[in-house]
Amino acid sequence: MISGVRVYIEGHPRLRTGFQDFLTTIREGVRARGLEWAVVMGGGDDVVRDFMSALRSHPTALNVLLKDSDAPDDGCLLASLKQRSDWKLPAGMKVSQDQVFWMVQIMEAWFLADRDALKKFYGGDFRDNSLPPN
Repeated sequence: MISGVRVYIEGHPRLRTGFQDFLTTIREGVRARGLEWAVVMGGGDDVVRDFMSALRSHPTALNVLLKDSDAPDDGCLLASLKQRSDWKLPAGMKVSQDQVFWMVQIMEAWFLADRDALKKFYGGDFRDNSLPPN
């Protein structure tokens, strides 16, 4: 029986509110079933360690990792993640493909894709010529 859902997201803690809004439907469904809901934000290595720790400390929760894809998804991203030194599972424990999800490759590229939105947000402080060309 699952006790809750814990989502570990690679990203600055300031992004928590945005991710909570993005995950509203899922969060409401989880809470409607009386289950625990948690979103944990962290840097690349930190969030992987937090996720690995949660597999031990919250074994009855559905622990999910949402991580930046720093390379194209060639179907081997999870295998490469499992090769890292901080990926240490207790004997007999497995992490399935359904627990690790990948965000867009080099997430910051999203910010560069909409220069008009950047100009509107930053106003006169925006220096368009400081960005690389498309």
